[in-house]
Amino acid sequence: MTEPLEKQLIDSFATAWGEAVPGVLGCTSTLSLISQREVMGDDVKPALNETHPFSVVFGAKCFGDLGGVVLCLFKKEDNDKVEQVVPNAAGNAIGALLSATFAATATRLQSVAPAPTTFGDATRVNLPASEPIARLARGVGEWIWVNTFAMTISEGVSTEMMVLYAPQGSLEALVSANASAATAAMGAAAEPAGLGAYLPPAKNRAGAVSEEPSRNIERLLDVELEVVVRFGLTQIPLRELVRIGVGSMIELNRQVDEPVELLVNNRPLARGSVVVVDGYYGVCITEIGQLEERRLSLTKP
Repeated sequence: MTEPLEKQLIDSFATAWGEAVPGVLGCTSTLSLISQREVMGDDVKPALNETHPFSVVFGAKCFGDLGGVVLCLFKKEDNDKVEQVVPNAAGNAIGALLSATFAATATRLQSVAPAPTTFGDATRVNLPASEPIARLARGVGEWIWVNTFAMTISEGVSTEMMVLYAPQGSLEALVSANASAATAAMGAAAEPAGLGAYLPPAKNRAGAVSEEPSRNIERLLDVELEVVVRFGLTQIPLRELVRIGVGSMIELNRQVDEPVELLVNNRPLARGSVVVVDGYYGVCITEIGQLEERRLSLTKP
């Protein structure tokens, strides 16, 4: 009997890890599966409680038959040990290693997946110390595969690593949550609207123009915002919704040749046409809102 594709993903990842380590770290490493289980619904949050000791998190988006996101969790002390044990390890050794591992995993899955499976770049996810489990739950959704591995690197690191595969997960949800926290932390320094550069220059008591708004916007330039491309909308009765399955067709309220909408913070910012660049979908901007409309889309929830 053929194993589920999700399980083959994890098996391929473990093998690919061992193949990628010598080229990235110049040493050997192994991953040995300790436990694996599939959890759904109300069992997700209790399962995520097991991730508490693992505070270093990297995630990568999945494309193809295996959608969703893969999260790799490490212990903070182990991340530091890698740089001590391996002489040529760079500051982002784990991130570089994961990117190479995901590339090798995609190659291995070509022989078992009906359609090509690819992965995005490995991205560091910063979990807050106050509520890390709640943040993870926000990004993985209601269905995850929980995998715990025994991990060895060279002769100096012997520990555990967790790999979560969330078919319904969203890396954007985790990253945008980080951005929201960063924006809130800067609220005391920024203008009340959060983007002072869009407001008229303020004057001090002497009548001179203050440069404070420009400094405020500079603090926000690295904050990441969630950008969504909307192809169209529709409304259907609940009786039809519950009948939707693989192969079902849903008609949207948009013609094929109409431009798609670009949403930021769930507000329209621009419109454009869909293009394909190096095998990836993209949007070529053809229309963009006025400055005031853009300001509102960024500052209002």
